[in-house]
Amino acid sequence: MKHVNFFLLIILVVVNLTGCSNDLFLIDIGKYGYIDKSGKIVINPQFEEAYDFSKEGLALVKLSDKYGYIDKSGKIVINPQFEKAYSFGEEGLAVVMLNKKYGYIDKSGKIVINPQFEKAYDFSKEGLAAVKINQKWGYIDKSGKIVINPQFEDAYSFGKEGLAAVKINQKWGYIDKSGKIVINPQFEDAYSFKEGLALVKLSDKYGYIDKSGKIVINPQFEDAYSFGEEGLARVKLSDKYGYIDKSGKIVINPQFEDAYSFGEEGLAIVKLSDKYGYIDKSGKIVINPQFEDAYDFGEEGLALVKLSDKYGYIDKSGKIVIDTQFYYAEEFKNGLALVGGEKYGYINKSGKYVWSYDKGADIYLGKDIVGWHITKKTDIFNSDDYFIMILDNHYKFIGVTKIELRISVVKDAGVEQPFRIISYPIDSRAPMWGFNKKSITAGAFVGNRKGKFELLIVGDNKTLASKIFEVR
Repeated sequence: MKHVNFFLLIILVVVNLTGCSNDLFLIDIGKYGYIDKSGKIVINPQFEEAYDFSKEGLALVKLSDKYGYIDKSGKIVINPQFEKAYSFGEEGLAVVMLNKKYGYIDKSGKIVINPQFEKAYDFSKEGLAAVKINQKWGYIDKSGKIVINPQFEDAYSFGKEGLAAVKINQKWGYIDKSGKIVINPQFEDAYSFKEGLALVKLSDKYGYIDKSGKIVINPQFEDAYSFGEEGLARVKLSDKYGYIDKSGKIVINPQFEDAYSFGEEGLAIVKLSDKYGYIDKSGKIVINPQFEDAYDFGEEGLALVKLSDKYGYIDKSGKIVIDTQFYYAEEFKNGLALVGGEKYGYINKSGKYVWSYDKGADIYLGKDIVGWHITKKTDIFNSDDYFIMILDNHYKFIGVTKIELRISVVKDAGVEQPFRIISYPIDSRAPMWGFNKKSITAGAFVGNRKGKFELLIVGDNKTLASKIFEVR
């Protein structure tokens, strides 16, 4: 899978700014709203969560801890009422949760398939959706009728090839739309068909089968990915990545420490000597490996790269067109990119801010990043790693330290309480106060007490960060 940059992960999780609709862009100033391409706020920040507008013209939002939907004017068209909800799919239906069961609504908000499933996926273009009932997976049609009985341990959506991968007795095979097994369960893993071939795993090696189930490229690869539209797939042999064609012929020799699929621009990211660069489909290096991180060229013809711990953008010749100056950044979409440097906001292709906001300091914990906006009692700590990072209001590092080696102080009504932030799993040698779980709410963080608190991150005999928060 595409490598996930540490800072991009922060932004994806904390800010939920995963992109934009055709003409609206998400913003976060403590509440979520939307701007247009000029940077004008068109839907005032008011939501606890918000997501991109779907092709249906609706966006999922959260208010008073419930999910609903708005249109592009900001009008609530489906009242927030759901415990969980997802964006509308191509078939015009959205998965929602009520009373801990999943069902489906249409664009008017009408429940068209009653919440009754333990899990549910979007409808595929084949008109079927995978659902889970009594711990087994089956398939329903758009009327809610079960057309393939729940019987599988796991199941994927139907692909455009008309087949779906399913798991029976711990092995993967494939069924057709009638539910008939057309390729016997025999694989340790299996993926959707793409370009007429499916990636499968046998005896801990990856290979490819056709729609009849015939192995057309023998399982031989340590790692492998599905074929792209250009007819190439990246594979790993002897701990190096290269590319094969659909006959299984190696067309770009395995030589890279890492490699990714070819993008629309006909270039692929590769890693050599711990640096990222780009190759063309012949395997020729067209942009020398020099970056600490790199991303695909987007629709704007620019790619996000990292040099000297800062992000900027290059064109297809490899020329830096927006200086590496940002502590985090996202790819350009519809002419704008979200960045954090001297300012937090959106820039255009010239690097000029069209909208910006001076955010307060946040504290981030763990490799699987979840940010804690300290004023919110419901936000979650998630510490899978040994680092705590303190960022200033421009998202610049104040300090990085190992969690278990730093004592923090929580002040309650003026009384200091020593607190050691500890890693997970718990180090038995570390003194504990407050919690011993992987995830925890701010309330539990302070011992489930009410009132205002000040969190001090202390290291090297100085306060690295201090913040007031309140638990009601």
